[in-house]
Amino acid sequence: MQGWAQQALPGGGSAIEGGSVPDFYVGPNGKELPSQYKDWIGTNIQKELLEQAENLQLQNAIKQLYRGNSFIGDGGTADVIRFEQQTGLMLGKNGGSHVQKGIDMAKYIENKILTQDLSPSDRALAIQLLEDLYSALGR
Repeated sequence: MQGWAQQALPGGGSAIEGGSVPDFYVGPNGKELPSQYKDWIGTNIQKELLEQAENLQLQNAIKQLYRGNSFIGDGGTADVIRFEQQTGLMLGKNGGSHVQKGIDMAKYIENKILTQDLSPSDRALAIQLLEDLYSALGR
């Protein structure tokens, strides 16, 4: 996303080629999102999910899926995948997609977390995370 702003202007705007001043939102991580995607801006739920999880590996999965400063949708990888698929904008490192991360995290939840003896609430949370990833991945 950082490619949009090429020159800072007074008042928080920025200039791009052609001298136009785009409308954009700056997220808590300092990245910019053009205003046409403002409906994708949401509240990150990482903290709430971490408070619910008891299992350390489940907490780790939540930290990987919900980066603390992500503001697309609920802040999770699944919503970022949906954003990328619907807008064509890739938000990963070096302009990459989050699809592979979603696939890898789904496998991690299936093979490393759901195979453990989890509390009923942790099992339900892990299944919820897995189903959200599957939904975003079209599975």
